[in-house]
Amino acid sequence: MSDEDKLIQNLCDKVKQSQIPLNAKTLGELRAARRVAVDSLNSKPRHWWQLPISRYSFVTSFVFVLVIAIVYPMFTDNSPDYDIDVVAITEDLELLQDLDFYLWIADSVENES
Repeated sequence: MSDEDKLIQNLCDKVKQSQIPLNAKTLGELRAARRVAVDSLNSKPRHWWQLPISRYSFVTSFVFVLVIAIVYPMFTDNSPDYDIDVVAITEDLELLQDLDFYLWIADSVENES
């Protein structure tokens, strides 16, 4: 008998075993579990946060505010610190030597506005 035949025979045995009628205790437990499941579908939640829509909208709003709080400053930050970082990253020594001049220009532009 090949492995495939053994597998088929094993599956046939399992199907035959599953057709055996269940005892009264098991049937009672199944009925009770089914009753609890149906009753839980018919019951109404007591609080607004127990509704699925409320939970998802709260989480969505929280994530949206969090993303805006993190991303928004990246696009609106015009501080000279960012400009200093750009100048400091470059390998050109003239830019580094004239750093005081660039800081003075940045301060004068901020003071004029």
